Amino acid sequence: DGASEMTDEEVLEAVNTEDLERIALYLKNPANRTRKLSLSGQRFYPLHLACALGKVRVVDMGADVDIQQNTGDTPLTIASHCGHQKVVESLIKARADVNLQLFDGTTPLYIAAQSGHAKVVDSLIKAQADVNLQRDSGVSPLFIACQSGHQRVVDLLIKAQADPNLRKNSNSPSTLHIASIRGYDQIVDSLIKAQVEVDLQISTGESALFIASHKGHRKIVESLVKGKADVNLKNIHGCSPMYIAAQQGHWQVVTSLIKAQADVNLQERVNGSSALYIASQQGHQEVLDLLITALVDIDLQNRDGISPLHIASQNGHQRIAGSLIKAQAHIDRQEIVNGSSPLYIASQNGHRKVVDSLIKAQADVNHQRNTGETALIIASHKGHHQIVDSLIKAQADVNLQEDIYGCSPLFLASQNGHHQIVNSVIKAQADINLQQTDRCSPIYIASQNNNKRVVDLLIKAQADVNTRRDTGESPLYIASHEGHSEIAESLITAKADVNFQRDTGESPIYIASQNGHHRVVTLLVKSQANVNLQLNTGESPLYIASQNGHQLVVEVLIKAQADVNLQRNSGESPLYIACHLSHLQVVHLLIEAKADVNLSRKTGESSLFVASQNGHQQVVTSLLRTSANVDFQLQNGTSPLHIASHNGHQQVVVLLIRAQANVNVQSNAGETPLFIAARRGHQEIVDLLIKAQADVNLQRNDGCSPLQIASLKGHRHVVRLLMLAQADMSKSVCSLDENLHEADLSISEIRDNPSNPLGLQLHSMLIHAGFVDSRAALQSAVADVLQEILRRRQDYDKRFVVGSYSEGWGNNLKTLDGRTDVASDIDVMELIPGKLYHPTGICKCSGHPVQHELSNGHLQCKGYSSNPALPSDGSALRPAMDRVSAGRCCRYPPIAPLQPHRISRSNIPKPVLQALQRVVDSDSTPCHVVHAASPSRGGQELR
Repeated sequence: DGASEMTDEEVLEAVNTEDLERIALYLKNPANRTRKLSLSGQRFYPLHLACALGKVRVVDMGADVDIQQNTGDTPLTIASHCGHQKVVESLIKARADVNLQLFDGTTPLYIAAQSGHAKVVDSLIKAQADVNLQRDSGVSPLFIACQSGHQRVVDLLIKAQADPNLRKNSNSPSTLHIASIRGYDQIVDSLIKAQVEVDLQISTGESALFIASHKGHRKIVESLVKGKADVNLKNIHGCSPMYIAAQQGHWQVVTSLIKAQADVNLQERVNGSSALYIASQQGHQEVLDLLITALVDIDLQNRDGISPLHIASQNGHQRIAGSLIKAQAHIDRQEIVNGSSPLYIASQNGHRKVVDSLIKAQADVNHQRNTGETALIIASHKGHHQIVDSLIKAQADVNLQEDIYGCSPLFLASQNGHHQIVNSVIKAQADINLQQTDRCSPIYIASQNNNKRVVDLLIKAQADVNTRRDTGESPLYIASHEGHSEIAESLITAKADVNFQRDTGESPIYIASQNGHHRVVTLLVKSQANVNLQLNTGESPLYIASQNGHQLVVEVLIKAQADVNLQRNSGESPLYIACHLSHLQVVHLLIEAKADVNLSRKTGESSLFVASQNGHQQVVTSLLRTSANVDFQLQNGTSPLHIASHNGHQQVVVLLIRAQANVNVQSNAGETPLFIAARRGHQEIVDLLIKAQADVNLQRNDGCSPLQIASLKGHRHVVRLLMLAQADMSKSVCSLDENLHEADLSISEIRDNPSNPLGLQLHSMLIHAGFVDSRAALQSAVADVLQEILRRRQDYDKRFVVGSYSEGWGNNLKTLDGRTDVASDIDVMELIPGKLYHPTGICKCSGHPVQHELSNGHLQCKGYSSNPALPSDGSALRPAMDRVSAGRCCRYPPIAPLQPHRISRSNIPKPVLQALQRVVDSDSTPCHVVHAASPSRGGQELR
């Protein structure tokens, strides 16, 4: 009775020591047979514990042999897992269910097979365990034995008629797949002998042979081949065992597959790559040699037309390329997309040894891509000077230009500062003055990019230092623009024209002054540059330096005797613009240089007026100290005190009053400073003017007084001040449309001031017309953009504004709303001179020009592809400008809605369409073929 009440620890001790007497007494109580013991935080039945410990004598004491834990474990599964064969046999003898499954479907046989307990497996098989009973996941005892590499277990299961092809479904891996993955060659042999299906495929299409080839398991590959596996069976991507072995560089597997007559020219479906292609790409020399010996198609191209030699050249695999050349690979075969040759791509990527091999094999060194680039052009661009030397030695044409911009090898090398290449191509008799289509020369681009050594080499080779690009800039101009003083010095020493001017009048010293490059300005002054050269609109170097606040430049120019009073065509002097923008130090320099402080614009504004207008207190102080005319009036009678009062510049008003400004001066409309301040509600200024004895009753020409206008506007505090000053309170005679009077001053102020851009003028007009500020701002911004485009068109007559007006920026030209969408842009088209296209069925040109089919507004012509500007990261908006190139079309296509085959009707009236047709048929209406295409049609058609 005492034994039946043992503690859990005492039961464990009895089981562990096989104290059968005490255990028998414990189990004599039926309740104890199903009572769980608590040990180390887990709970066990006594029999499970005995099975785990291998205590066979305890097992024989008659407990329930099929009792299950919460996990579903039975005494037999535990004994099978632990490999206790004698315990297993005791349980079997006690009629334990050999096929009783855990909750996930696991059987004792599965567990024993997984753990590699061959003797236990044998005992279970002899006890009629089901060798094909699968877990819920579909895994059988044979599969798990194959996966775990338990050869003896596999053989026992096969002998017991286990199904080697059993799997969860037709897409799941088989026993042969898993053994091939793990590299268990003896298990594979056993499965093949058991008549396993060798060509079963998983969901992605891989067979056991494919997997073994991928992993490089040569023995398994040979066993599968011997077992009649299909050596050409592809996966869902079209990759064959040969392809995957070649990709991984498993040359021994490739050897076995070749011996098995595998097709060496099979191509995968995605890119059309062959085994030879992928071996060439990866640089697997042994594989490549084997494939060549097997008479592979040496020039088999992928979908993009890239050959094995091309991809080997691209990746710099010199030995691979050499082997392909030796095997008579086509040296100059082009890929389809861009027309690049192996020599081009090797030159681009800097693979000198590959380039030398290709040249030695007589590759065409002057072969051009679709857009005209040669190997020498791209090598010069990338800076691969050794490759350039090799190409020149092979008689590459150093003056060939690409088709889009006309770049030559020398131009690109000069652009990027590759001085060694520049030296090489000069020695090879390159045309040092060869220009791009925009007439940009090598020395120009080198000067722009501050490539001093290149500039010196070009000068030494007698480059024309005064060559101009089509927009008029010379090398010295662009060097001055960028502030490259050393470049400028070299060009000046080489006799560059220091007084050269663009068509619009900008000279080197002007542009250097504009950008504040005082060292360049100093250099130009020493070289006798004309410091007073003006733009067509009259701006001098001193004017633009004063406008931009470049104090050091102003000092240099004044010291060089620049005319400090030289005015723009519209009358602004350097002092005027410096005062307008409050560049105080520049103002002081100009005043010290005796600048005329009373010079005015043609519309009358003096320096003091504009400084007062903008509230520049310190500038006003400086001007008043030099006796500037404090009462100077515009043509409309407005004085500095008027404009300061209008804009609320209290401190400026104080300064003007102290300088004895006439506080009662009237404009042509009769308005005094007090009247204007009262209308605007500037209480402090009204107070100042009253204290300065301003006449509070002086009326406008229409009889309206300061008190009346302040009252009309609702300025209570101003009214109070005027009443305290004894202003006449008679009945108002002010105009009801007073807004027009108020707007007159500010609008004329903006309109007459050329330093305000068009957009600012437009903004003010729109605000006064009743537009909300956001709409006015948008319209103004667009005006500035279009103004700049028109300016650039004047500079360069081959650039045209075209593009997406219907859905884009053009809405601002025709709607009050002016909204744009996220795809809106302005296309700026650059016309390539001499480029002419001829549409089939429309062209009436003489001779036999090459013609292209016209379809749906596009010419079917290969070569050019567009590269539209894309949004920046994090933005939904495209850049505002796209640059596109174009050529002329010999004849305008007929207008579609007028064609007889047209199905849908147009909403445009027929007479309008007919009139439009007459216009486009005239010689004065050019048609452009833009180098752009429909989505996904780039390089195949032109718009």
